[in-house]
Amino acid sequence: MYQSIQEAIDAKPKNIQLERAGINRYEKVLVFANTRPVFLKENDKIESAVHKIIQSGHRSIPIVNKKHAVVGIVTTPDMINAFLKNQSFKDPAATIMTREVIFVHHDDPIGLALQKMKISRRGRLPVIRNKKLIGVISEYDITKYFAHYDLRVKISEVMTRKPLFITHDVSIFDVLRILANSKYRRLPVVEHGRVVGVITASDMLKYLRNSDFNMSELFHPIDTLLRKKVFSVDKNKDMSEAIRLMLIHSVSGLLVLDDYEHLEGIITERDIINQII
Repeated sequence: MYQSIQEAIDAKPKNIQLERAGINRYEKVLVFANTRPVFLKENDKIESAVHKIIQSGHRSIPIVNKKHAVVGIVTTPDMINAFLKNQSFKDPAATIMTREVIFVHHDDPIGLALQKMKISRRGRLPVIRNKKLIGVISEYDITKYFAHYDLRVKISEVMTRKPLFITHDVSIFDVLRILANSKYRRLPVVEHGRVVGVITASDMLKYLRNSDFNMSELFHPIDTLLRKKVFSVDKNKDMSEAIRLMLIHSVSGLLVLDDYEHLEGIITERDIINQII
């Protein structure tokens, strides 16, 4: 309980201006975007989409038509849902894509791209010129600029508290359902209050591919798949420390653990993006 209104105000996370990292909010989005984006064609199969998601490490991939115009987006949860519905992975990826695409134009300002990410809660936006895909702008492309600045915002102020977690004896099938329904990218695995590993949506896609998308392989406990090496951060560190660690380990989120490896929260690129204005 806060003792005063001022204490409550002080405890609230401070918004961070784009300019804090030397970014001109009116600079064209193409300056910051990846101009060699991974994409799929309309006739590419779902199994090809799985391969590209795993290979690229991205969570979503745009789908283009013969004129290279964006017609949809396919995501990791889309693929997991397709598997759970027993859809053939020989079907075109276009059959499971989201057709309502949130995008930015190549000459839109980066500030607008940031707003669209926050409002739509999408971490990756296609960049369009004359209706054609020419790039992708992501949360990573923005947050990385803040890695070497003291942002004066503690991780405890922005992290997701009491995140969803699982135990090691939960079945692979149930983990797939949780990831598909919650759209989370990672699930901590906790035993007796201590974090013993983490499982990611990417891990699950790799498992499905390696088991040839066989439904009969799903009723083993998840402990055979979990990553025991966990990337974590102290809640009392500056938010910039979380960004640096994400860059070092090539991950989009970190667990927040105390000295006894108890789970206190999760901080992700999205949590950071939400603080930038």
